[in-house]
Amino acid sequence: ANRSVAEPASDEKSIAVLPLENRSNDPDNEYLCDGISEELINGLTRIEGLKVAGRITAFAFKNHDADIKAMGEKLAVQTILSGSVQKSGNRVRISVQLQEVSSGRSIWSERFDGTVDDIFELQDDVAKKVIDALKVELGPRDLATVIDVGTTNIHAYDSYLLGMHEYRKLSRRDLNHAAKHFETACELDPGFASALGQLGWSYQYLNLAFGEEELAEKTQEAFAR
Repeated sequence: ANRSVAEPASDEKSIAVLPLENRSNDPDNEYLCDGISEELINGLTRIEGLKVAGRITAFAFKNHDADIKAMGEKLAVQTILSGSVQKSGNRVRISVQLQEVSSGRSIWSERFDGTVDDIFELQDDVAKKVIDALKVELGPRDLATVIDVGTTNIHAYDSYLLGMHEYRKLSRRDLNHAAKHFETACELDPGFASALGQLGWSYQYLNLAFGEEELAEKTQEAFAR
């Protein structure tokens, strides 16, 4: 019987989520595209029977216009999810396409429209449709939501994504900006563990790499919360 996805002997399906392109008029919306891409990677990684290329390897293809087969071979996956995010005012559109590496053909594509306030549901919808297209069985523990960002506060989440965008640049200035975003996220949702953790790492990096020794105590406080 023909299958939608070429399968290895192990029956394990595999996918790489490429960084979603920013199709908004505002280049500053890049942080949202990267954030959604990363949440899709994190969410799909939780699904049993699905091998997902890691963020670092997938993000190496950011802004690269490489051939789908070449990317698939380098990432060692059968399928690749690519697409874009378009934000205009409060409206958000996520457009995605799932392609089979061996043939280059499109298995499935769809557009998801909503508002910034719907971002949690939009991300989860995309992940569930991908799983469905790959014909991967959802285990009982995964049925409710595939993507759990760790907060239900949209403003805390937005601050967290802004922080992650700055954090990865690793300059002193960017790390200070990142820490401020993580601080805001923690103020908005004191139980947001990911934001607390990243706040601690930001302080620690500034302390150890840039000699901001006054942050040593704040580092311990963030990790202890």
